This record gives sequence, structure tokens and C-alpha cells, in this order.
Amino acid sequence: MSIFQRDLALLLLGTWGVFALALGCSSDVAHDDNVGDATDSERGAGSDDTNNNNDSDKHGKNDSDSDSGTGAPEPVGPLTWVDETTGLEWEVSLPDDRDSLTSLSRCDKLDLDGHQDWRNPSINELRSLIRGCPATELGGECFFGQVCREEDGCVPGEVDYMVCYQGCEQQEGHCYWPEELRGGCGSYWASYEDDDGITHYPYAIYFRDASIENRYHPLFHTHAVRCVRGEPLESN
Repeated sequence: MSIFQRDLALLLLGTWGVFALALGCSSDVAHDDNVGDATDSERGAGSDDTNNNNDSDKHGKNDSDSDSGTGAPEPVGPLTWVDETTGLEWEVSLPDDRDSLTSLSRCDKLDLDGHQDWRNPSINELRSLIRGCPATELGGECFFGQVCREEDGCVPGEVDYMVCYQGCEQQEGHCYWPEELRGGCGSYWASYEDDDGITHYPYAIYFRDASIENRYHPLFHTHAVRCVRGEPLESN
């Protein structure tokens, strides 16, 4: 082999080595890129799996809480209270949402403390809850709910009407009802049933001052409803 042939062979060998080296580097880079893609994909899958696992765990926990009854706040204290003076049983706490709180049909659907025979209170029944205001307590000077009603053509004197309407003096943080009851100390619906068995809702008692008003109508006014059950009180 001549010197020229040897140098040519070495040149070709060196060129082939550089080419092979370049191919190897390109392959390694491509492999690294694939690993990166796979890692990102795996991270994505792992992230999704983690999220799914968390969602599943949370959902499972919520289901467990729901099954055990710990998912919702437990009622504090008794659900109902029996007034020994009348024998009537009253719901103690009231709904949080306004629509349920003010619904005149809520008591007909109420299932509370194992009873389904709840109803809206009559004016006499709701008056029986007034405490500390003699004029509007049941049997007091206020004539609302008694036999003498304006709807029957019996129009009492203005002084008698004011006794009902004024009630007693408001006291900060005080409700004119039994201490066993909870809820907003505002106006509550009361009804009466006419001779045809039709129930009307012209009455509302404002327990902040124990006043009674008889010029309300459900279409134009919104008041709370506290459900009651037991032997209905007769008109006095």
C-alpha cells in the first residue's frame, strides 16, 4: 500500500468515525427528547391520577360522612318542645332558607322527630306562646282570635285595637316567647278557620314586642312559620 492509499484510507476512516459519532449523538438527543415527552406524559398522568385519587378520596369521605350523618351539622338540643300549659308540641329550630321558612305549606310536609301531623298554628295557638305581655297573651285584653272578629261584623273600639297592635315595650335581645324556642324574633303567621272550614291568614304576631296585627295577607307580606302539633285550641 502506497503512502497515498494509506492516507486516503485513514481519511475515510476518520470521516466515517465522525459521521458515526454524529449519528450517535443525534440518537441520544432523540432518546432524551422521548424520555422528556414520556416524563411529561407520565407527570400529566400522575397529576391526573393524583387529582382523581384526591377527588375519589374526598368523594368517598363525603359519602362516608353522609352515611354516618357527620357530613351535615348536627342539630343542637331538642328538635321539639311541649308546652305544658297547652299540651301543644312546637318545632324548636326553624329552616335557614327563606323560602322554606316562610312557606305556608311547609308544616303540611314536615317530618320532624318521628311525627308528620304538623300544621300551621291558629291565632290562639300562636298567642299561647306569648310570655310576659299580659295584654296579648292568650286570654288577655286583645280580642284577636276571640269570638268577636272584625270579619264577622264585630268592630271593637279603637282602644281595644291599639292594645293588640302595640303589644309591649321592646327589649334588646328579648323575645316574648318561651326560652326553649329558637329562631329570629320577628313576625310569625297565625291563622283562623271560618265557619266553612276555610283557613285564612290575616294574623301575624311580632314576638319582639308581642304585638298582634290582623291586616296582613300572604300575597303581600312575608312572615315566618313555626309549626305545631297536638289537640287544636278552641277559640276563646
